[in-house]
Amino acid sequence: MFVTDTHTIIWYSTGKTSNLSTKVLRAFEKADKGESVIYIPTVVLWETAILQNLGKVNLREKFEYWADNLCENKALRLFI
Repeated sequence: MFVTDTHTIIWYSTGKTSNLSTKVLRAFEKADKGESVIYIPTVVLWETAILQNLGKVNLREKFEYWADNLCENKALRLFI
């Protein structure tokens, strides 16, 4: 079980995995294989929405679609 922060989930979900350490990338790969779960604190979604509105990050899609896709991924769980 792992917990992600804002930039880590943004980088992973947008394919910028070169920004991730080897250890973090392995954690996401294990989760994708169903071997673990990565929890996303709700504040991460809030911060991501703010960063996108300010033009600081580019999710390549509307925030709502990005967040929905994260929540549909069985490897990731929203942590309230």
